[in-house]
Amino acid sequence: MSWLDAVRSRLLLRLGVLGVGRRGSQAVLDTWARNENVQLVAIGELFKDRLEGGIANLKRRAPQQFEKNFKVDTSSSGSAVTRWWNRTSTTST
Repeated sequence: MSWLDAVRSRLLLRLGVLGVGRRGSQAVLDTWARNENVQLVAIGELFKDRLEGGIANLKRRAPQQFEKNFKVDTSSSGSAVTRWWNRTSTTST
């Protein structure tokens, strides 16, 4: 094992992704495939159904990595971006 591999095995990368459609989901899956120590901690998505679909896609395609490294708080309704969008779309312009 090289010194770089030793460092990589000890580092924890916290990842946030904007959009969990095809590209965003694939970026997360590719990252998880290359490094076990990557936690997905934030998702920005404008539409709640796309957020839920993207999360389900990640869980289906990489169940072990999802269980270990999915750390996004989904207890609130929608993502931070969704909450911002809902707040701003109800204000008058």
